Amino acid sequence: TLPVVCDGRDEAPDRPTRVGAARDRLEDDPEGFLLIVEAARIDHASHLNLTERVHHETVELDTTVATVLARSEAWTERGTTVVVTADHECGGIGVPLTGTAGQTPPTTWRWGDHTNTRVGVYAWGPGTAALADAEGDHRDAHAAIVSALTGLDPVPPTADRIADDLFGH
Repeated sequence: TLPVVCDGRDEAPDRPTRVGAARDRLEDDPEGFLLIVEAARIDHASHLNLTERVHHETVELDTTVATVLARSEAWTERGTTVVVTADHECGGIGVPLTGTAGQTPPTTWRWGDHTNTRVGVYAWGPGTAALADAEGDHRDAHAAIVSALTGLDPVPPTADRIADDLFGH
């Protein structure tokens, strides 16, 4: 329910601060922990094709991931695994590979709803070999996490993906 980064957050701490506090609180658990962090405002802004909001929220997510990875370096003996992915893409966003640092890049949108475009899967730490392909099916992340938690071999998704642009949008 936090406002988007562009709107300011008054006294509310930013996502990297909140995630750092959650890790600090959980890190002493002798059984370990699973911390799930959502950056839902990226999705909300994508539904409305609000480019600047999407980019600011994405930068904050990137900072959050950097915070977690920096704290995880001290956790190598605990076997910390970090997985970053999305449950879907929204809006059919197109961002050029070039741009000017500090400026919102020119962005194109295909529509304002969920798409079936593949999303990246980025992972660090033990148990991430199955996720090494950044263009892989994000549903594989679920199989890898279940495998890490249960010790069982990962079971890949069985349903075929529907090709992007076939939803009639």
